[in-house]
Amino acid sequence: MKKLRINIPIIIIILIIVGGIFALRPIKDISLPKSKGSINQQITRLNPKMSITSDRINTSISISEDDLNNILYTYIKDKVNLTGLETTVDSNRIKIYANTDILQVLPTQAIFEFVPYMKNDTVNFKLEKVSLGRITIPKSYYLDILKKINSDYISVNDDSITVKKEAISPLVISNCKANNGRVDLSVYYLTK
Repeated sequence: MKKLRINIPIIIIILIIVGGIFALRPIKDISLPKSKGSINQQITRLNPKMSITSDRINTSISISEDDLNNILYTYIKDKVNLTGLETTVDSNRIKIYANTDILQVLPTQAIFEFVPYMKNDTVNFKLEKVSLGRITIPKSYYLDILKKINSDYISVNDDSITVKKEAISPLVISNCKANNGRVDLSVYYLTK
């Protein structure tokens, strides 16, 4: 009976460790996207629709999940160590699944959920939720990691990522919608 009492705490500890490893494991089986050239080359291939008025040129661009995946990976591949990346778009939410390793030993998947919105002619992505595997973690934990992508074109502030106006100047983004596997952007250029 005494031997059984000693084994019960060991069994409980083993079950907790196994449960923790299961909770941190990747939720989806994903891989890295295949390179499709530079970001400029990828955007050029999106085949924007144009219309011209007396004072502006309007264009609309529809970015698929695959295109978004490739653009995102091209931008962050030298800044963050990833073993897989996948993006899903639905109901005005963008989810990014990123495979990485904890302590370079335990494979896990960080899941970022963003809501895109417009503010002062800039596209912003508000970080709604962050999960590590099946465990929701505080957004503040990953904000330091997201700040690694700060650049001349993108800034990370509080819980939001902003595409700076200078990134596409002289073009101006007037609308951004995310739904049904696509991100739709309306862009214009003032001719006067």
